[in-house]
Amino acid sequence: MKKTFLTGLAVLLPFAVTIYVVVFVVNFLTRPFVGFVTKLLERIPFHLPFLSHQLIHTMSEIAVIIGLFGFTLLLGILARWVLFSWFIKLGDWFLKKIPLVNKVYKTTKDIVQTLFSGGKNSFKQVVLVPFPYKGSYCLGLVTREAPGTCQDDKNEMVSVYIPTTPNPMTGYLIMSPKSELIDLEMKSDEAIKYVVSCGAMKPEAR
Repeated sequence: MKKTFLTGLAVLLPFAVTIYVVVFVVNFLTRPFVGFVTKLLERIPFHLPFLSHQLIHTMSEIAVIIGLFGFTLLLGILARWVLFSWFIKLGDWFLKKIPLVNKVYKTTKDIVQTLFSGGKNSFKQVVLVPFPYKGSYCLGLVTREAPGTCQDDKNEMVSVYIPTTPNPMTGYLIMSPKSELIDLEMKSDEAIKYVVSCGAMKPEAR
């Protein structure tokens, strides 16, 4: 009975976690627009009786997701045009001049560009880092070199993100001397799987 239950749990959990993440992302993206689209659909003259409020709400979420995807794709195409690129730079300059808004905008822009830029090596190098004390090691992801004000004259300092178990979305950001890090031939996704599984899923040996 115990083995059968654990087998069923192993099959169910990946589906449940995937559905939870997808629902969270959909709700996060559609929440600002779904109310307006729902009211718009409810005012359609040929409103059918079998369309309940919940069904209309679901249809609104789907419509918003499709609209956001199309808008993002169109924005990416237009951004390649010189004239439209000039308008984007103008909007970027304008937002940076607004107090308080400029702080949020600049921080968000820098984070997104760092994470989605293909040329960056952030979170790609997996290392062993002494944490929380010497003699004990944790898996860490090198983000980049430490800020100049935190550099040591004797040792090059790097910023390392240490994901927590079993939720890698939270963790610790530490600055460690590069000489104390042990480089691993391990992919970042393998390291995350190892952390999420509490060490049950071993990375491939190389």
